[in-house]
Amino acid sequence: MLGFDHPETTKTWDALYYNNSHAIQFYDSAINRMLKLLDAKPSEVLLDAGCGAGVHAIRAAERGYRVDAIDFSEAALEDAKKRAASAGVIDRVHFMHEDLTRLSFADSAYSRIFSWGVLIHIPRVAHALDELVRVLSPGGRLALYLCNASALQFGPRRIETWLKPNRAKWKNLDFGYATEFELHGNAIWLWHFHHRVLDRYLSHRGLTLVARDSGEFSDLHIRFPKVLGRLCWRFNNLWCLSRLPSRLAQMNLSVYEKSVKS
Repeated sequence: MLGFDHPETTKTWDALYYNNSHAIQFYDSAINRMLKLLDAKPSEVLLDAGCGAGVHAIRAAERGYRVDAIDFSEAALEDAKKRAASAGVIDRVHFMHEDLTRLSFADSAYSRIFSWGVLIHIPRVAHALDELVRVLSPGGRLALYLCNASALQFGPRRIETWLKPNRAKWKNLDFGYATEFELHGNAIWLWHFHHRVLDRYLSHRGLTLVARDSGEFSDLHIRFPKVLGRLCWRFNNLWCLSRLPSRLAQMNLSVYEKSVKS
């Protein structure tokens, strides 16, 4: 069983992200912003590259889009199908089992792709990026929601891991800082990206950055899920809605456009 499939993980994430009114308010606003930046037409099918529980694919479907939603986890896909059926949008979301590092789709298969908080958990992230670029059509747009290595919160977090011997250490790798932590008996990879490195990598593959917005300013709601957690979500909402500097935020939403010459 993958760490992300564990029943306790699902229960925890439901409380933190899916059944939390403050989190729902944040993600409703953030997904609206992402869809606007993707500039998708009603006739286009969006690819949700790593849908997990399907909550963002469902949000897109509720706003009138059709979505192909893919994930590596069969358990997550089954959960996502149930959520889509409950939301009344199962006819607008097509769920498929796929590996982001080896997609089965043809070149240029999609003109609009989003991947929300997924690439941060893929060690071979270059392979996943290359696959997303490959299946994106010329003139198409790609939205990535990723942890940010320049975030105000990240510096103290790195120091903390060095002060505590039992904590996994951060490694400075090609795309940013990375570490592994244990989640219900499984090793989970986590990236914090150097966005200038990511921008350069994608630029060499024909993609240009068109927008970068703040996402969650902090993820302290994970450590303090009750009163302080609610305050954290409110601050996240304020930071995101006010368009305050993305370089200080824990999460960034970056949108790229592929050259028509690609």
